[in-house]
Amino acid sequence: MTKMKIFGVGLLSVIAASVVVHFATMPPAPPGIPPVPDNIPNPVVPPLTAYDIPTGSVPVSTDQWGPVLRSVSLAQVTAAKLDTGNYSGTPYWKKREKWFEDNFYNTLAARRVWNPGTSPETHQKGGPVTWKYEPIPQYIPPPCDKPQPTGYDAEGCRYVMALFKELEAKDPAAAKVAREQVRRGRDVWFKGTFGNQDENMIHTIRNYGYPHPQGALYQMGSDQRS
Repeated sequence: MTKMKIFGVGLLSVIAASVVVHFATMPPAPPGIPPVPDNIPNPVVPPLTAYDIPTGSVPVSTDQWGPVLRSVSLAQVTAAKLDTGNYSGTPYWKKREKWFEDNFYNTLAARRVWNPGTSPETHQKGGPVTWKYEPIPQYIPPPCDKPQPTGYDAEGCRYVMALFKELEAKDPAAAKVAREQVRRGRDVWFKGTFGNQDENMIHTIRNYGYPHPQGALYQMGSDQRS
């Protein structure tokens, strides 16, 4: 048997062994997806406190933006078949779609609530889940034709009111829906737990409170910046 034949047989043997090991060590198939329960309890939203409700009255500026803002609504993108598919939610979400629509601002952020007797100090890595998540209630900003409770909300209104001018001329109701979608999209980032990664001191304080060492640290940093 020539050296080339020996090499070829050896190579095929290695490949065959690798294939056998690959399939022999594959993990088991994932479990089946359980059916969605008929009744899913809605999250319990704590009541708003005075701390959660800003009391400002900031008029919406009519100052024009320097550039011409061209805007296309989600409905227009879909109608032109330029979308890549809109995610319509999980079956669990669909069962409670109306509740989530009514509680949009109450679902932007959440805090971890530890079971009695448990805390970050007692939790072991990889240990059982001993907490639940509780919505952080938030105020619903008024329509943009009214004064806003914060400068952030007022500036958001100035921005969205500059959009969809062409759509407004054809269909004012559609323009109103499109502007609300943009406003909510902005609020998802700046008022939600996800977006607050840019303002980590806010996220940490709202989750752990000032007594937590990190909370105190970030609060000090926040005070220095204010």
